[in-house]
Amino acid sequence: MIQNETFYGIFVCLSFFCEGGHFVLAPTIYAKLFGPEGGIRVYSVGFCFIGLASFVNIFLMELLLENIDFSGLSFLYGVLSLIALLILCFVFKEQKV
Repeated sequence: MIQNETFYGIFVCLSFFCEGGHFVLAPTIYAKLFGPEGGIRVYSVGFCFIGLASFVNIFLMELLLENIDFSGLSFLYGVLSLIALLILCFVFKEQKV
């Protein structure tokens, strides 16, 4: 049980490191796509969803942790990340506005 909690903590820290890259890349990309004024607006709205995602994470932890343990929760987050990747690759096409 302790080993799973340790690995879960390590992967959460690694995901925060990956999230840090968004703070560098996203404003520049939004400014190129939507212009300086529109890029700031789009980035600020997207930044608000980080807080919402944190609340969803708290809700999922409280609701599911007793039933599926850390490995099940990690699997769930992995599946959701894979779905997000598929949506990003096949639904959204990059084009200038």
